[in-house]
Amino acid sequence: MRPKSLLAGLSTLALMVLMSGAASAVPLVGGLTLTQGDKTFDAFSCTITSSDPSNPTGTTTPDACASIDVSASGTGTAADPVTLTFASGFTAAGTIIQAFEDVLIQYTVATSGGNEITAIDLGMNQPVFLGLNIASVSETVFQGSGIAGPIIGTTTVQCSNLFGACTVPPNALQSLVSLAAPAILATIVKDINLTNLIAPAAVTVSQVTQSFHQISTVPEPISMALFGTGLFGLGFLRREVALHRDAVGIVVEQLRHVQPRQDALIELDPVAFEVCPHVL
Repeated sequence: MRPKSLLAGLSTLALMVLMSGAASAVPLVGGLTLTQGDKTFDAFSCTITSSDPSNPTGTTTPDACASIDVSASGTGTAADPVTLTFASGFTAAGTIIQAFEDVLIQYTVATSGGNEITAIDLGMNQPVFLGLNIASVSETVFQGSGIAGPIIGTTTVQCSNLFGACTVPPNALQSLVSLAAPAILATIVKDINLTNLIAPAAVTVSQVTQSFHQISTVPEPISMALFGTGLFGLGFLRREVALHRDAVGIVVEQLRHVQPRQDALIELDPVAFEVCPHVL
C-alpha cells in the first residue's frame, strides 16, 4: 500500500471509530429499543394532543411521534452519565387564538452490571419566544415496568417569559432529583407542553434531555481484598482464642490434681503447711 493510500485508510478508520462512539438519532416509533452502556430503553409510546383541530390559524408541531428523533449517549460514569435526548421542533404558534402542543412520552429503562439508578436529571434547551408563552416538561418515575408500580420520583422544568429569564425562579431549564428508592428497572412518563398565553404568540423548544445517575452494587477489587483480610484476621483471632481456651483447660485440670495433694499434706503436718503453704 502506498503511503498516501495508507494515510487515507487510517483517516477513514479513525473517522469510523469516532462515528461509532457518537449517538445516532432514530424516529420515535413503536417497537423502538435503544442500548447505551449498561442502559436499555424500550417500550416507547407517544401521544400528541394539540389545538390544531379547533385553531385553523395556528401551527403546532410535531404532528406525528415519528417526527421526534431519539438518541442515546454517554458512558455511564459519574462524569458522563447515559443521556437520552428527544429532538424535534416542538412548537405552538397561534395568530388569532392561543395554540398549544402537548406530547406525552412513556418508556422503560433497565440497568445491568449490578448498577442501580439513584437520580434523574431532566432538562430542556432555551425556548424561543414570540409574545407571552410557557414551555414546561414534567416527569414521573415509576418503579418497575409500567405505571402500576410506586412513584419514586417527580420533577418539572419550565420557562415562561411572563416571569422573566429562564434562569429566574420559578423558571428552571434543569432539574436533578434523587429517587425515593434505587431502581434497576423504571418507567418514565414525560409530558412536554407548550402553550401561548396570548395571541399572537409562538414558542419553540428544540430538545429535551434526560440523564440517569447510578451507583454500583458490585464490590470493587480493593473492597473485596479488605473483606478477605478481615475474614483472615477473624479466623486467626478465633484460632488464638481456641488455643488460650485449651491452655486454661489444662491449668484447671492440673489444679484439680493439686488440691487433693494439698489436703493430704495438711493432714500429715498442718503446722508445716501453715509455715510453707507453697510447698505441695
